[in-house]
Amino acid sequence: MNPLISIVVTTHRRPRLLERALESLLQQTFQDFEIVLCTDEGSYETRQVAAAKLRENDLFLSVPGVRGPAQSRNIGAGMARGQWLCFLDDDDSFEPDYLANASAYLGDHGAILYFDFTRLSESRDQALPVELRREFVDQSKTASDYLFIGNFIPVNSLLLPAATAKAFPFDTRLATHEDWEWLISLKSGSRLNFRHVPLRGPVVHLAEGESRNNPADKAMVYALDFLSIYRKWPSSDSQIRSARGRVLASLGVGVSEDLL
Repeated sequence: MNPLISIVVTTHRRPRLLERALESLLQQTFQDFEIVLCTDEGSYETRQVAAAKLRENDLFLSVPGVRGPAQSRNIGAGMARGQWLCFLDDDDSFEPDYLANASAYLGDHGAILYFDFTRLSESRDQALPVELRREFVDQSKTASDYLFIGNFIPVNSLLLPAATAKAFPFDTRLATHEDWEWLISLKSGSRLNFRHVPLRGPVVHLAEGESRNNPADKAMVYALDFLSIYRKWPSSDSQIRSARGRVLASLGVGVSEDLL
C-alpha cells in the first residue's frame, strides 16, 4: 500500500546534518509517509547514514553527477509513491508533530499548502551544531502573489499533491533560486490555489555567516538569475513590474520595466 506522503530529502556530503534531518522524520508522531533520499554523490559517509536511518520501505537514490539540488529533487519526486509530497533539505528538519497536524488538511487536492515555520540560526563550528537563536515566521502576513517579485516560502514548508510536483519539475539551469522559480511555475501553471495553513512545523536551519545560496555570493550570478526568472515569467501587472525593477536596481542591474 502506498503511503499518504512522500518526503523527498536531498543531500550533498553533509552526513552530520543529514542524520539530524532524517532523525526528525523518524521522530514524527504520524508515520504514514515514505522517505525518498536522493544524493548527488556516493560517499561512504552518506551511505552509512542512509543505512542507519532509512526504514525498509524508504528509498535511497545515489546518482553521482547530477546538477545540484534541482535535479536531485526532480529525480526524487519522480520516484515518490505517495499521494502528497514535500521536500526537506539535509540541513533542515521537521518538529515531531508537524506531519500529524498537517495531515488534517490533506483532503484538499485543489490546493498547494504552505505552513508557518521556525527560522533557527546555528553555529556549525563544533562537532554538533549549536543553536544560537530562533524565531517564528508567520507566512500569512505576505500574499502569495509576492512570489512574482521575490521568495518568502521555504521549499520545506510546502505540501502539495504528488502528481502536481511530478508535472512541474525544478529548472536545473539556474545557479541559484531554483526553489523560488519552481514556486512561480506552480503559481502560474498548476491551477491550484496556494493556501496558507496557520500551523508551524518546518524548521529552517541557517548556518551563522553562511549563505544558503552559495553561488549567490557572486553578485552578478545572483542578479542574472533574478533577471532570468523575471523574464521567464513576465507580468502584465505594472506594480509587480515596478517592484521587480527596484529589486534588480538594488542588485546593480538596470532594466526597463516593460521587459519585466
